[in-house]
Amino acid sequence: MAKKANDVFYHLVIHLVKGVFKAQGLKFNVTGAENIPDTGAVVVANHTGYMDFTYVGLPFYTPHSPRTALNRKRLVRFMAKQEVWDNPIGGPVMSGMKHIPVDRIDTVPSYNKAVEDLKAGELVGVFPEGTLSRSFEIKKLRTGAVRMAREAGVPIVPVILVGSQRVWPKDGPKHLGRSNTPIEINVLPAWYPPEGPADEVTKQLRHIMADGLAELWQRYDELHGPLPEGAPWVPARYDGGALTLEEAQKLDDAVQNERRRVRTLRDDLDALADKLNALLAGLGETSKELVVQSKDAANHTAQTVATAKTAIEQLAEDAVEGVKEGVSKVASAGSRLRQLSAQIPTNVPLAAVDALNQLVSDAKQIRDRLPHRVRARLTEFPEALVTDVDGTIFYQPEGSTTRVVTESTRNAFLDMRTRGKCTFLATGRTPRELPEVFQALGFAPIVVAANGTLVVDGAKLPAELSESTDISDAILHTDGFTADDAATVREAINATRSANAGGPIADLVMDEERVNGHIIKYTARADVASADIAAAITEHLGDVATVNYSAPWGYAEISPAGVTKASGLKWLLSKEGIDPARVVAFGDMPNDIDMLAYVGTGVAMGNADPAVIAQAQWVTSPVAKDGVSEFLAPVFQREETPGQV
Repeated sequence: MAKKANDVFYHLVIHLVKGVFKAQGLKFNVTGAENIPDTGAVVVANHTGYMDFTYVGLPFYTPHSPRTALNRKRLVRFMAKQEVWDNPIGGPVMSGMKHIPVDRIDTVPSYNKAVEDLKAGELVGVFPEGTLSRSFEIKKLRTGAVRMAREAGVPIVPVILVGSQRVWPKDGPKHLGRSNTPIEINVLPAWYPPEGPADEVTKQLRHIMADGLAELWQRYDELHGPLPEGAPWVPARYDGGALTLEEAQKLDDAVQNERRRVRTLRDDLDALADKLNALLAGLGETSKELVVQSKDAANHTAQTVATAKTAIEQLAEDAVEGVKEGVSKVASAGSRLRQLSAQIPTNVPLAAVDALNQLVSDAKQIRDRLPHRVRARLTEFPEALVTDVDGTIFYQPEGSTTRVVTESTRNAFLDMRTRGKCTFLATGRTPRELPEVFQALGFAPIVVAANGTLVVDGAKLPAELSESTDISDAILHTDGFTADDAATVREAINATRSANAGGPIADLVMDEERVNGHIIKYTARADVASADIAAAITEHLGDVATVNYSAPWGYAEISPAGVTKASGLKWLLSKEGIDPARVVAFGDMPNDIDMLAYVGTGVAMGNADPAVIAQAQWVTSPVAKDGVSEFLAPVFQREETPGQV
């Protein structure tokens, strides 16, 4: 077949490269050329050296006898990493030879181009292992070769080579001068991948290649052996010094995990930018609300905007840290976020505040999943784990009628206890509301209850409790209302009702919670946002009590002045002799803010109230996505692997 005019450059490069091979004294022994089809095909090869792509094409270009219709010079269009094209010399050469650049973060465009070439009758070269094999064995293969061949209706032609790793291996010395290295190449019979799951069919391809490699190593030993014991270019199974397949696979898996992480990071940044773009597009439709905003509302929205811009800027700045492959895509996504963030006006309509708060939560969650942030979470293993209950570890899954603690969360508590560390709960719940939590958690820990007014030993609480049940044996600490302060609270509730006549807060219902005769908490209920209830009561309460809330709607909780989860936890940690700096705590509502600030590592859930997320050191995933166990998993892993960072 006549040379295509637009492939003249490729032919020229081949002749130049062959001259280099001759100067190096490389000794090629090619067999199996009769297996080369006269159609398009996916050429797959094992990958042991950086020069493999120059060797794999030789069987397809070198004339062989007897002369047949297959005896012609064919060109292989190799799929290679995009970074080669970024080189000012390598890029034009690769483009001139019509090789296919592969963005290892976004592989779809290169896949589609390969299928197009295959359907046009081209040979497309693929190294299905993805990266160089450090073990010189056949690693796990990617499914792309099988999928491309089936989509294009062409066979796969496996090419096996041995000796390339002696010229230029990964993590080894180069021998690019005159080395007289023997290189064995064998073309296996063309194989049409059958129907079936791509991963299962790919396993069949791996077996074919592994068998072919074993036969070629035997030939290499017979022709060029014996194989030297301990030599770095000889596989471990032949008593060589190369890594074992398992050792090499661990290193490769780490590379693949990083690529997946970068791909996910890029997608997360793009999704966040899309949300911000949609928010900006909708601002014009609601801008008339700004005309009627109060001064307080304007200040609130301005603060929310400032928080959002800071969170987005921090994310965009930190996202590229440590990224190598795909850094340009991550940087581009970060730049887009910055540009959109700059367009957020100082004041936005109240209707946009919830969306901005969600953006803050998303941005902080993404940032706190970055590897350098994960490594900085806890420099020492924590002495104690403290979690809020509702919305932090205890929740009702969508479609369910019951509340649960997930298995992952239970395991996190178990892991801490197995290591001899303390685990506590800190909740607005009173003791009689705890048994269902203990049942879901699988054990009964010590609890900072009723927003800090009680510390109780859960193991000593009866399984069934009423307000009149004597729980003296379980109470470790009490910090309830005095009679005078209780009277002041009741007066403040009445004043709040009167001041809000005609509105839902006028119908405020107050519950008085008592334990062993002590008033430990008041709960004020109305059919409005909890923040509105808290604000209304605070206006009339003075300094005898503190109003907070642990759910977004329907009620506020009143505790004695200065009594919070943080104060209750402070008492407990002092009793246990635990340094608060060595404690990690999780929460989701405003009644958790003081506690998260008090401990060494305070973590807001992804579903947390905006005020909690804005002030927390760290933000993890929502309770429905196992935020507690997600945050702790790398810490546990690091403890199991000393020296890991």
